Amino acid sequence: YINDVLPVGSIVTIRFNNDFKIMITGYKPHDSETNITYDYIGVIYPYGFKGYNATIIFNKDVIKKVHFIGYRNKKLKLIIHLAN
Repeated sequence: YINDVLPVGSIVTIRFNNDFKIMITGYKPHDSETNITYDYIGVIYPYGFKGYNATIIFNKDVIKKVHFIGYRNKKLKLIIHLAN
């Protein structure tokens, strides 16, 4: 499963927004308004975090292209295990 999950720092383009690259900053964000849990949360690259209203939540099935894969180590495997 770890190979299916992109690490924090990975940079992707999603289907609904070709104009911006998104840097993954976390896993399993929950939208309390819709009661939906997504796979990833990210920010627009290279601008970074500009406030919670500027974060993007999305599922792995909308990733169109992976531009960069972030750092992987044993702690990533543990975090992914705990998140599921």
